[in-house]
Amino acid sequence: MNSNTRVIYAKRIKSGSLAALVFSGTAMLMIPMCLFFGVLAFFGAKTVHVNGSYVTGIGGFLLSLVYGPLFTGIIGLFAWTGTYLAMRLVGHFRPYRIEYVDSGENTPTQ
Repeated sequence: MNSNTRVIYAKRIKSGSLAALVFSGTAMLMIPMCLFFGVLAFFGAKTVHVNGSYVTGIGGFLLSLVYGPLFTGIIGLFAWTGTYLAMRLVGHFRPYRIEYVDSGENTPTQ
């Protein structure tokens, strides 16, 4: 066990903190994946489509730049809502055990 690993017990996590965790995790998956598909579409692969037709070339690449944040928002919203409701339900019966690594600073930087 790491010497600066700490454990806390919590009944629930504030919704804003949970949203930051869920949306950042979703963005780390969706944005690079959409960007990858956009690069493939730029070189002619049929990976990006809108209204049932494939978009290739620069249009496909630009559309993938729009799809990344859009899919992040949609999927993140569903994941955040489900996680928040599940944490409220389970936290009502028993506290969560959360392990974290201490930053070593006394005050958070802003």
